[in-house]
Amino acid sequence: MALMMVAMMSQRLPLTVVALFCLLMVHPALGQWKDVGYRIGAGEANRIHGPEGFFTAVRPKAGPWTFSAGLANRFANLSGETIEVYSADTVSFQDYHADSGNAGMSSHLALSIRLSEPVKSAVWDIGNHGVNISAGAELAARYSTDGKTWKDAFVYPRDGRPEDFDPSPVTLAFDKPTSVLYVGWFATVPKDQVAWWNMGSSGNFTFTPVREGTPAAAEGAAPAPTVPLFGSRSIPNAFFGTTTHVNNEGDIKALQSLNIRTVRVDYAWVGFNPARGQYVFPPDMWFIRSFDLGIERGLDQLPVLNIPPEWAVGERGTWPNDESLGELEEAVFRMASKYKGKITHWEASNEPNMALWRERYIVFLKAFYKGIKRADPNNKVVLAGFAGVEHLQLDAAYRHGAKDYFDILNSHSYTRPQLPEPGGYVGKIRALRDVMRKYGDDKPLWVTEMGFNGVEPSMLEYCRAKYEGHRAYSCTEEDQARGLARMYLISAAIPWIERVYFFQLSQAAGYTDVVADCDAYMGLVTPGWMEGQSRPKDAYFAVKTVIKMLDQSTYKEKLDLGSRIWALAFQREKDAFLALWSLDEDVVMQLKDASAIQSVLSMVGTPILMSGNTLKLSGRPIYLVVDRDKLEALELQVRQAQFTGKKDFEVTLGLDAQKTQPGKPVVCVGVTNTSSLPKPMPTVTVTAESPWTVEAGKIDGGLVVPPGEERRFFLIIGGPATGDGEVVFKAVAAWVDGSAECGIERPIHYLTVPPKPAEFKRDGKLGPWKAFRPIVLGLSPARREMADWKGPSDCSANCYLAWDERNLYFAAEVADDVHCQPVDGGQADQMWQHDSVQIGIDVGGDAKPSSNVPQYDGTNDYEIGFGLSQSAGPIAWLWANPKGNPAAVRLDNGTIVRDEAAKMTRYDIAVPWSLLGLTGSPAGKWMGLNITVNDDDGRGRKGALQWTPGMIFNKDPSQFPKILFSPTSERK
Repeated sequence: MALMMVAMMSQRLPLTVVALFCLLMVHPALGQWKDVGYRIGAGEANRIHGPEGFFTAVRPKAGPWTFSAGLANRFANLSGETIEVYSADTVSFQDYHADSGNAGMSSHLALSIRLSEPVKSAVWDIGNHGVNISAGAELAARYSTDGKTWKDAFVYPRDGRPEDFDPSPVTLAFDKPTSVLYVGWFATVPKDQVAWWNMGSSGNFTFTPVREGTPAAAEGAAPAPTVPLFGSRSIPNAFFGTTTHVNNEGDIKALQSLNIRTVRVDYAWVGFNPARGQYVFPPDMWFIRSFDLGIERGLDQLPVLNIPPEWAVGERGTWPNDESLGELEEAVFRMASKYKGKITHWEASNEPNMALWRERYIVFLKAFYKGIKRADPNNKVVLAGFAGVEHLQLDAAYRHGAKDYFDILNSHSYTRPQLPEPGGYVGKIRALRDVMRKYGDDKPLWVTEMGFNGVEPSMLEYCRAKYEGHRAYSCTEEDQARGLARMYLISAAIPWIERVYFFQLSQAAGYTDVVADCDAYMGLVTPGWMEGQSRPKDAYFAVKTVIKMLDQSTYKEKLDLGSRIWALAFQREKDAFLALWSLDEDVVMQLKDASAIQSVLSMVGTPILMSGNTLKLSGRPIYLVVDRDKLEALELQVRQAQFTGKKDFEVTLGLDAQKTQPGKPVVCVGVTNTSSLPKPMPTVTVTAESPWTVEAGKIDGGLVVPPGEERRFFLIIGGPATGDGEVVFKAVAAWVDGSAECGIERPIHYLTVPPKPAEFKRDGKLGPWKAFRPIVLGLSPARREMADWKGPSDCSANCYLAWDERNLYFAAEVADDVHCQPVDGGQADQMWQHDSVQIGIDVGGDAKPSSNVPQYDGTNDYEIGFGLSQSAGPIAWLWANPKGNPAAVRLDNGTIVRDEAAKMTRYDIAVPWSLLGLTGSPAGKWMGLNITVNDDDGRGRKGALQWTPGMIFNKDPSQFPKILFSPTSERK
């Protein structure tokens, strides 16, 4: 076929990104529900939680735009409500379930929708509802613009039989433009009559704005101001902390050498409350000895409560159970009273999995908070740090009511094995800040866990080949040292972060011990180096140096040298320094005048000899020390310095969904100026591996790009006809940046998803799917993260995707010699540790390699899993969604079967679009989607198959393959 190349530079489009914040209450004027019981799904009585999460909508310069958000299912008695919708053309409130059946009463449920600009008309697609209305009763869907005068939109038929009614869309007539709309269901139920309804959704609203163009702000609804993350602050010694778990003389010597007084230690509930009503604090108990030694040596201790008594454990392993709530409060009250005035901060457990704990963590937190505060109101409660995608976990905690029961937010913002900047450390902190601001909170943050699994290079290579986990989390000792130093420097520039505890002080495994647990290599010192001695790693000296430099200093500012070079200025009463490092290696900084510099220290505190006025920069921070009154002169010199070897441009490759057609991929080449000055763009050459080709794949340089801006170019890729199957090719870009030869390569995957087979039966036999070309997992090493893979019969999979107007269909035939899925429905969130399938979906298809923080965005990303439990049959779990509301999923439209004779497990699943927040047909839409197949041969998870990276070791939708839903729902 003829090859074509389009070298079209996109304009830098101004995107209006509008935050949407939704809060559910009942409007005070409509407060008739206080005496009426009704059900909103399953959950906790007398509590309502509204649309969960920040949502964003991007509006074009003109024309309509769409937004969809969901409401959680909860049991409640409403007393008022409001829903704010910012700049939305189409709004859908999904999964809003309510039942009411009250003879002899008139009642209603109403929603108030406040828009960010006036609308002149609206169409209400009310949706399908189950109703039962006797001949003498009445049920109507109504609307109002003032909450007082209501008009009928639809009156439901009365025939005494429970049926579903799906009214046609209704146009709502407004007397004048309005920015507030009330909608609701009103029931009149005479004595001896019946009326009830079950709403699966409040339906869809399509609004026509009064004017086109940029949306105006809603009256009285000014957007929250943007708060900079970086800012001037002082850095006390308490800023530096670590985890010791248990205080001992050896660790205290190391702490004194490092100049650390702030430690995080453990204690066990069962140890001091072994039986109900029994509280013991013997001085020889391990954590009492630890606390007492810490107090004696002047340590500022943060105890973490763990290990409950067996009698206090409830469902799913959560604690305390209902019978032990008072016991927990009393136990922590007595412990905190024993150490009143000596230990003043108490951490409310460690890494509760909100997918599992959900509202039970808030039950725990309230009891813990009350006990700690009853002992001393001046005590501070530190929220537990969360594992996984932290901002979604935090959102769930707030949604369940955590806000008023902690004083200090906690973060376990790991980026390992990546270093802080490429791993998105700042983005993770910012996401937590955004969640707090969403809930009107402004508490300080402590990072109580962050660290790196540092291993000697040859040992790292060995462990990565032998154990799956090491590929995910381990790094070299050098990177461990760099990561910890840079983490402290970056954190010191964020005034919201009050403390940082690196994890952890002492390494669990000996220096040459080979263990599967890669966390055993976290720590600054290794045991067993010589008899009775430990060996300090480079990270020990890097941390010691950064503490020496930062302690009692004041952060002043960050110099703008582009995104590839960091320069942070700090000062004290008499001296000052610049901390400098580069994300590129072997960068040379040439100063015009270096006379102000007193000394230069390396990352580990050794002196650096300057050669003339030049210094070499790398990923190892260096410290330029000057008199305080010379700091501004030094900053000016650094701003004016000449840098060689630094990359001024970053190039990204990705599939362009707007221009790609089935079987005809178009690659978007993004070229970003990462420097602080306007720069002429380099020439970029793009090629593709055979049989794919790029004709004239050369993007000419010379175009001047402002600092921080990106220019995009689109290249049409030629290759074989692919039909509806998966397209896989590797794009390669090469360019010269300064004197450095640069290049990247990216495997690009996309799939055109066909309509479902007409004879689709969801019977687990997968017969109709055989007409589809499968996505094959496991045969290629690139699609396998399994150190001990024994061949296709051990674990491999053929996966299929299809769609219709209601569902996304997924089928898989997994060859697996041993099926092991021991969890039941109550532990479905843990299925990933055994034989199961996980699907990650970026519904908006908007994750981009150049801007994505490697985590789910809380806007349109989902992760759902399926497994065949040996005790409960097919199970499903939703780990991630924009609501931050993990939950079990009913498999009403799917089955999973095991063919033991063939050693095959077959998945035949229909995922409703409503579960993914999608309304309307997906025809012609692009999404990101990834598939992971986990394998357990009876000894625990030994690894997984993957379509592409982005799910197993981190959650990075920018790495997901793109999928295009064919433009027609008819199967060809």
